[in-house]
Amino acid sequence: MPRVNIVARDRVRADDRLTLPRLLADIDRHVRFAYQPIVAIATGEVQGFEALLRGQEALGFSRIPDLFDAAAEAGHLLAVEERLRARAIEGFAAFGPALGARLFLNLDNRALTLGDGGLGALEAALARHGLGPQSVCLEIAEAQPLGGRELERLTPFRARSFALAIDDFGTGHSGLRMLYETQPEQIKIDRFFIAGIAQDNKRKLFLSTIVDLAHVLGISVVAEGVESEQEFLTCKEIGCDLVQGYFIGHPTQDVGGFTRASDIVATVNRRDRRRQPSSDRYVRDTVQPIDPIRLGASMAEVLHYFQDHPDRAFVPVVDGENRPRGVVREALLKPHIYAPYGKDLIAHRRQGPKLADFLDTCPICDVDTDLDRILETFAIDGNQVGVVIAERGRYLGVLDAAALLQALNERNLAFARDQNPLTRLPGNNSIGRYLGHAVEAETASYLLAYFDLDHFKPFNDQFGFRVGDRAIQMLADLLRTRAAPLGGFVGHVGGDDFFLGLRAPDRDQALATIALMLQDFAADMRNFYDDTTRSAGFTIGLDREGRITRFPLLACSAAIGWLPEGRREIDLETLSRRLAGMKKDAKESPDRMAIRDFAAGRSDD
Repeated sequence: MPRVNIVARDRVRADDRLTLPRLLADIDRHVRFAYQPIVAIATGEVQGFEALLRGQEALGFSRIPDLFDAAAEAGHLLAVEERLRARAIEGFAAFGPALGARLFLNLDNRALTLGDGGLGALEAALARHGLGPQSVCLEIAEAQPLGGRELERLTPFRARSFALAIDDFGTGHSGLRMLYETQPEQIKIDRFFIAGIAQDNKRKLFLSTIVDLAHVLGISVVAEGVESEQEFLTCKEIGCDLVQGYFIGHPTQDVGGFTRASDIVATVNRRDRRRQPSSDRYVRDTVQPIDPIRLGASMAEVLHYFQDHPDRAFVPVVDGENRPRGVVREALLKPHIYAPYGKDLIAHRRQGPKLADFLDTCPICDVDTDLDRILETFAIDGNQVGVVIAERGRYLGVLDAAALLQALNERNLAFARDQNPLTRLPGNNSIGRYLGHAVEAETASYLLAYFDLDHFKPFNDQFGFRVGDRAIQMLADLLRTRAAPLGGFVGHVGGDDFFLGLRAPDRDQALATIALMLQDFAADMRNFYDDTTRSAGFTIGLDREGRITRFPLLACSAAIGWLPEGRREIDLETLSRRLAGMKKDAKESPDRMAIRDFAAGRSDD
């Protein structure tokens, strides 16, 4: 709990400014709201605006939490909350609805235990501007305790169709518990986990894990505090749905410049051509526009829906703004329907259960989400009925389990055809796609490395194909193990040639890892030789012309290309030719590494 600004509080008490009429009058006089856009990461469409309080200094508080702490101590917290919510709604009503956006309002969790938690006043404030609950998403602070009493008070807000979001997710002490108990529509990942994420693999792992979990639960993810293009692209690659931060737009009270879409996001997405268009076409061509049912519908309407559609196992549920909120499964209704008088009881409008009692989670993905990520989300939980597809935050249709299983099977067959039978690593088709993405993504840095076993033929001739295959598998396993912590892509070109790709790595760390891996492989391979050969450091065999020759012990070399962000254009053919030409230099180098910086693009030929 933030500490109260003692000096400000004592001064306020001294002149009696914390009496409720005076405090509300000062709020009306001095407090304003700035609005910060929240946009879809795939399209740049504006989905909402967060209202951020400004002007608390004029009331004697240097920090915003101090104002709420002082109001709570004086017994005025709920009244202050209601007044501030009304002010935020008034400002939003002047521009937000015309943009099809939703207002994100921060809640002080302590106010939920007071009266009705401000529900009545909130609905009245919206009604004054012709708005409904679907226009608002209430942000619950993870850092504030949320006990059983507060959770109970959230139920009426949910029943009125207010959306919920957990703010600053990952910074509190009970984030996963709050996620489970509140079942929000959205979570907002705190800036701490976004800062520098492009170069921080631990942050990438954390965010990707949370995104996968959220999507399985039908929760969308907002990346907060995005301040650079690299952070934006990494959040997009991981699968975040929405983005907010200085890179998109600063909080502002000058709302006249807001538009329906973010120009900066559109520009970056045009440059970032890594997404495969075939995936987009598949989703758009396959999505089924199943008619949804509204969140406020009666259970009688739900029963009639399934009677009219006996072939459907579930029905999507949307709110008044056509935003997906989950699904109702027919299987969950059956125990009630077939119980004595169950059908009559379940359809009873007043005493029977409500639609919200049967609302179940379902993964929700944007239509522009890559098909592979949709399939990964679906595959995490085998009990899902499918995936709900949205466009610009609004319901579009569903990909049911049958369509997704077919797509998953086709993807697995394509991967199997490309997979190397010995190492089970992706083959040349996958490597080619990765290289194509790396060349086109000029706003991201890449490290590309080709690995080649040195003097493999005499080793294979001496020990036989089985031992040779074992050496190839050892290198493959070593690449997998060392590349995984770096978020790398590993492919098998063929024979004893391998490929490693790293997007936005720490260059020094990546090069040190590769150097250590080459040393470890050479040390492991020495165990294949007898003591005499190890001491001599070479074997004797025939070269390709049939001449007796000394061959060094089996080792591995790496030709490494560095593609920094902001580089000049370079085409795939040129890049491949240069990397191939570096193999000889790598084999002759004392550390078995040849490194070249491709910042200059074509001019560096």
